[in-house]
Amino acid sequence: MLNLYLTQAIPYDDAKAGAAVAVQSFGDFQNFHPHLHILSTDGCFYNDDAFMVCPPPDTVGLEKLFRYEIFKMLKSEGKINDVVIENMMNWPPARRAIEPAPRRAPQWI
Repeated sequence: MLNLYLTQAIPYDDAKAGAAVAVQSFGDFQNFHPHLHILSTDGCFYNDDAFMVCPPPDTVGLEKLFRYEIFKMLKSEGKINDVVIENMMNWPPARRAIEPAPRRAPQWI
């Protein structure tokens, strides 16, 4: 979803976003807390040697889209049902799921 957002924001057909994702899960059955840590470019590479910054993402919209796609996938695989989805949608958030870092100028070493 983030890749789609970034590549559609750049007017080049060969736009490629960059990201590293770490899947984290800890806790036991009663206290299971899966989540992702994502380090992503704030734009896309194109033409083999160029980079273009994208407009800042709508983090609320991305969070809703991500939640929708994950629930849709889990439901299609028979892992959850509508009752579970409704229950999880009513959980109070522990904190924001998407926290963009402030933009910084590149630093060359």
